[in-house]
Amino acid sequence: MALYYYKKAPFKIRTETKKSHKKSPSIATLLDRFYYRVANKLTATKPVSFLIPLVFIISGLGILYGQMKPYAIHYLQSKFSDRLNQEIIPLVPESYQKIRAEYISDPGVRYFSHLLESEKRLEEISNFKGTFYLTIEKIQIYDAPVTANVDSTSEETYKDALSHSLAHFKGTMLPGHEGNILIYGHSAAGDYADKHPEDLVTAFTRLFKLNIGDKMSIEIQGKKINYVVKKIKEVNPDDIQILNSNTSGKYLTLMTCSPPGLNSNRLIVVAIQQ
Repeated sequence: MALYYYKKAPFKIRTETKKSHKKSPSIATLLDRFYYRVANKLTATKPVSFLIPLVFIISGLGILYGQMKPYAIHYLQSKFSDRLNQEIIPLVPESYQKIRAEYISDPGVRYFSHLLESEKRLEEISNFKGTFYLTIEKIQIYDAPVTANVDSTSEETYKDALSHSLAHFKGTMLPGHEGNILIYGHSAAGDYADKHPEDLVTAFTRLFKLNIGDKMSIEIQGKKINYVVKKIKEVNPDDIQILNSNTSGKYLTLMTCSPPGLNSNRLIVVAIQQ
């Protein structure tokens, strides 16, 4: 009996490979390959890994849009439209009316009596310490309190007044009197005013939505006085013409900072008593 046995190895068949000339793939084939690679990649990727960053990106863009929208609108209005420089132009210039009056008028005794009455009214106005109320229905301002005769040369005084009301500039007229009434208030940056319409501090931010012809009213000592917007313009902080008292009519001037939330310029809305 043999101690070892041998097993024959299987025969290896040698095959000759012929060199083949590979053809370059067509565009359709390349697109198909790209599609399948992307599809396989997305299939293998867990949805959470790209959905969460996507949600954060969209949320961030939404917040940025809300904050930058008022500035963009204000910039476009100031650069490409006359919205912030509107005025009713009378058919006959006011200068003509004044010159004509100088030639045909005769003051007489009653004129001097009127001057004495004016002095008494000015004293009465400067001593008025009450509160009156402003309503502009178009921009949802209803019975906004206005602190009368605020000493605007004192930062502490006017900041205290603006913390809970609008402010009437001391030295200007009161509603119902000949001349100019100046009321001012804060404006708010971003979309804070839209999200907090109940906050009185943001009320004058909505002045930017007014147009010529819009109406407003003031209630003082139980009497309601109506006004209609005559002029809207934007001025630099050094322009003090808005303080000039125009004795040829009863005017109401509203002022706030522009752009909203910044103090680069001033938005001025002038209305005339009806």
